[in-house]
Order: sequence, then structure tokens, then C-alpha cells
Amino acid sequence: LKEKKIIIFGLVVGFSLFLVYLFLFYVPLYSSKADLFIRNIPKNDIVTQYDGGSAIKSESGYSNPLFNMVQIFKSDDMSTRLYSKLSKGYPADLKKFGVKSQKSWQNLYPTLVKVGIEPSTDVLKVSFNWVNPKNSEMVFEEVIKEFKNFNLEIGKSVETKQRKYLDK
Repeated sequence: LKEKKIIIFGLVVGFSLFLVYLFLFYVPLYSSKADLFIRNIPKNDIVTQYDGGSAIKSESGYSNPLFNMVQIFKSDDMSTRLYSKLSKGYPADLKKFGVKSQKSWQNLYPTLVKVGIEPSTDVLKVSFNWVNPKNSEMVFEEVIKEFKNFNLEIGKSVETKQRKYLDK
């Protein structure tokens, strides 16, 4: 009889802890996924560079340009750009995450976005988690749009540096 009481008490306490967690601390996340094909990736020549090499070198030191794209997705600059837009458009959703400042958003953002490279292709697999199912797709589209804008700015700066190098 004592053992049965202990087991029943344990089950009641466990179930009540589950309910407390479910209603007070659990934040459900809704995932959005996409495959992004990255066009015009510069390829290195196998034997030698016939065009004399690029005037612009990768600052990361990695030869895979898709790795650089993954780092752009997870960068603090990207999260800052997103925070400025999301704080205006979706403040209630940010409040559900417990985001009160840009710094707390920068700490949370890398856990929300997952980016991988599909082997032997020029495709990035992007997954983004959001708290509100109604806004999930719109926020994901905003993430992709900001990535494209950021990537375009980088491309323009590279073209500008190449033009200045050629002018010299």
C-alpha cells in the first residue's frame, strides 16, 4: 500500500510539473524550410589560373564560397538587419521569445536559423523556426530577402574593388 502511494504521488507530481512547463515555459516553434540555389559562384581553376587570379581574396581563408554564405546567414550583421525589421512588424512574436533588446535577439537568432550545404551542389538548405504559425512564412521570406540584399551589397563591393584594381 505504501509503495502504491509513492508511485501515485510520483506520477501526480510528474504530471503537474509537465503541465507547469507546458503552460508557463514551453514555446512551440514552427519550422519553414527552403532550398536556395546560389548562382554564379566563382570556381577556381584546377591547374592554374589563366586569368591571372582574382584581385579579391576570401577573407575567411576557406575555398568553398558556400561556406561563406552560411556564415553570412548566421552573422551578427544579418541578425541586426532582421531585428530592425522584425521589431517593427512582429513585436508580439519577439515578446513570446523573451527578446527585449537587440543583444538578446543576436543571442537567439543563431538557434533559430539552420543552414547547411547540399553536397556536390550549389544549394543551401535553410530552415528557420518561428513562434507564430501565421507569421512563420512571412518572417522566413523576410530572412531570405535580407540575405539576398546582404549578398547583393557584398557583390557590389567586390565589383567596385575589382574595378578600382583594374583602373590602377
